[in-house]
Amino acid sequence: MSCGVLSIAIVLIAASAVAAPWRDGFDAKTLSQRWTWHVPAKGPTVSLGSRAGWLRLTVPQTRVGFNHWGREPRAAFLRTPAPDGDWHLSARVAMADWKPDSNLHLALVVGFSNERVLAWGPFLSKQLYPDSTRPTLWAEPTGRGAYIRTAVEARDVEIQIARRVDTYHLRHRTPGQAKWTEAGCWYGGGLRPQFVGLMGKSFGPNPAGALDVDYVELTPQRAPTAPVSAKATVRLGSPSTTRLPGLQRGFFLEFLGHCIFQGIWDERLHNRKFIGPNTSTGVVWKWEPTGRAKGYTADTAVPYAEPQSQRIDRGAGEGGIAQNGLELQKGRAYATRIVVRAKGTTDAVTVALRDARGTLARHTFRLRGTGWQTLSCPLAPSHGTSDGSFAITAKGPGCLWVGAASLMPADNVQGYRRDVLEVTRMAKPPTFRWPGGNMASGYNWRDGIGPQDRRPTRWDRAWKAWVYNDMGTDEYIAYCRLLGAEPCICVNAGEGTAAEAAAWVEYVNGAADTPMGKLRAANGHPEPYGVKYWGVGNELWGTWQLGHVGPEHYGLRAVEFARAMRKVDPSIVLIASGVFDDTFGDWNRRALRICGSAMDMLSVHDYTGYDTRQCTDAVWAKVVGAPVRIERSLRNTVQIAEQAAGKRLPLTFDEWNTTPSHIRGGHCLADGLYAAGVFHAMQRCGSDVPIGNLALLANVIGSVRTNPAQVVQTPLHLAFRLYAQHSGPWDVPAAATADAFRGLPSLDVAATLSDDRRTLHLTAINRHPRRAVAVAWKLGDLKPRGEAVVTTLAGPELWARNTFEGPTTVTLATERHPWAAVAGRPLPAASVTGISVPLE
Repeated sequence: MSCGVLSIAIVLIAASAVAAPWRDGFDAKTLSQRWTWHVPAKGPTVSLGSRAGWLRLTVPQTRVGFNHWGREPRAAFLRTPAPDGDWHLSARVAMADWKPDSNLHLALVVGFSNERVLAWGPFLSKQLYPDSTRPTLWAEPTGRGAYIRTAVEARDVEIQIARRVDTYHLRHRTPGQAKWTEAGCWYGGGLRPQFVGLMGKSFGPNPAGALDVDYVELTPQRAPTAPVSAKATVRLGSPSTTRLPGLQRGFFLEFLGHCIFQGIWDERLHNRKFIGPNTSTGVVWKWEPTGRAKGYTADTAVPYAEPQSQRIDRGAGEGGIAQNGLELQKGRAYATRIVVRAKGTTDAVTVALRDARGTLARHTFRLRGTGWQTLSCPLAPSHGTSDGSFAITAKGPGCLWVGAASLMPADNVQGYRRDVLEVTRMAKPPTFRWPGGNMASGYNWRDGIGPQDRRPTRWDRAWKAWVYNDMGTDEYIAYCRLLGAEPCICVNAGEGTAAEAAAWVEYVNGAADTPMGKLRAANGHPEPYGVKYWGVGNELWGTWQLGHVGPEHYGLRAVEFARAMRKVDPSIVLIASGVFDDTFGDWNRRALRICGSAMDMLSVHDYTGYDTRQCTDAVWAKVVGAPVRIERSLRNTVQIAEQAAGKRLPLTFDEWNTTPSHIRGGHCLADGLYAAGVFHAMQRCGSDVPIGNLALLANVIGSVRTNPAQVVQTPLHLAFRLYAQHSGPWDVPAAATADAFRGLPSLDVAATLSDDRRTLHLTAINRHPRRAVAVAWKLGDLKPRGEAVVTTLAGPELWARNTFEGPTTVTLATERHPWAAVAGRPLPAASVTGISVPLE
């Protein structure tokens, strides 16, 4: 909400010592001792008697309002501590004082602190929503206004917040009705509730508001009883004599959000090569003036990396530029590098780490001459800070130009973030696709080669963001080699040309005596990289794509690209841009009739969207059951492609994921089961789908999430890790029969053998949200012996997430037991289980 909006809610809160249900109907003459009246700022009041059997909370008009956000919380709470465990908190509320142009929020709340609450209740704001003329129910976790907004008449309404572990279900009903209607849910991410009830808050100098409360009721919920077991039978066939494709569980990398920059790449400075227009101060975006200087200019006449540098006109005293808002860790060294040139008497430049308390580390360089100079040093801050700055300053009159700057933790691995690299290695990814994605359709590969400080910063029109080009072709292949993964490069077939693509192939695969091979050697890499897989464009069927064309036009373009690229390297595998089934106007049939004979594979993508505010069985089934639909479409697409191309065209499933709404919270347990299902679907498709890439590796909708100090593994990533541990290269056909959940097979299984065929790997997904599954394993001629290793992916609830505050809510648990004990143990509800057992 913005300033000037009045919001009202009351907080009544229940204690952790409370084990029995309670209800306060406010029929007494005085308020129960259950409640504590917390009033940080004078003004709000609670009273009994204004309306018989009701409590009234009033928030008066004031200049600054009564808010729970900000540095000085002023909202008033009538509260009692929240009980442990699960419970239902209910109330009937009625607006006692409001007008059509009021700005009010009358909310039942759960409080995690005085500043952070989940509020659910009637809302009206003409100021924020001009079409708002009557109160409607609004759910607002602090900082996320209108998280859930209904059209329900809410001037007199019963509302409920039902807690189940860390998920809060938001419900309403008309007074007198028995049945609650669920509007949605919110996941608390491991936050422990401190209080419950009603809270009164206001924003700015708006009219007073009041609400009447008929009752508040808290009903603790019993712990769920042991789940009822379902039965399942798994039958294994004879082990395959064909090895499974080894590239099905890869990742996709793109210059999107913080996937690369501030994700896998360890640079901590934004706009390190000083792109963008001058601000009002003359300093470019993300940088600010510091100290004393006569003036600042983004100087296109004296660039280092095209097209400009930051010029600082010096006077008396010390001054320069700084970048603020950096998290700096004590005891950690930062590799610092600047590229500068000077004119006049300025003969020294200082780099420093600072915070509000002063300088944390600094180093002064002596300049030699007036040309561009690259200067580097380590800086180790004396203490940590979440709001540090990096400053570049100089003394003495004259001019200083800064062409590039870099600040990276000194323990980076060839520029990559060490902790993210280590976590990624746990998933054993066999391949990475790069550089896009939509971004590929506007990407010029030449921008990403040569000295990194000289590379231009480019505006990515696909994602509307600057790309710094620090991770280019050579760095990408180095990343693949660090992780033992196969590269897969997608060329620009949108706005690019066949000649550009062919030159890229030559740069990557050409001998050192070819024109582009010489350039690669000059950049420090004399040996050809030998990249096998090349995508001919990305999603050219989509109207959002730069260079979008129709299927026939794409077919002709793909033939032209194929001829030019194969002229450079006939051994490469070319991947056409395709769609699931034959959507987008029969794209596959129409395009492949033209280019199918020139292509080796077909790229397809799929994203399963869902609303994280709807924690229902239907949404659960949609997410965990999506792989059933995906497998059917993969098989269908293979047939369509073969018919159109006149030859077999295997698929690269090189973008797949769920796309939850409100993704800031990260992926949940349901997404982990979804990923496991996709792995099973691709395994069953075998050589028809030899390559798969989750989109993306880091942040955005990534497998891991990062902030400057942490890397959090989502349930998606945990699924990758489980299958890396419990899968082998030899397929063993497996079939399961089990009870269904909402028409969905509740059990899905897969089996493989180790490379030496002496270990059996079993993976099983129990999709049922509430029932364990007792499995009767029928292993045929395979005879387990000894101890089995069992890993389980599970969480405390269906929608549990791993967050920066609670990074291990969803976990992998590994145990060792004799096979007989493992075979007799039911698979937990909503889980993925991996079993590895030696064979006789």
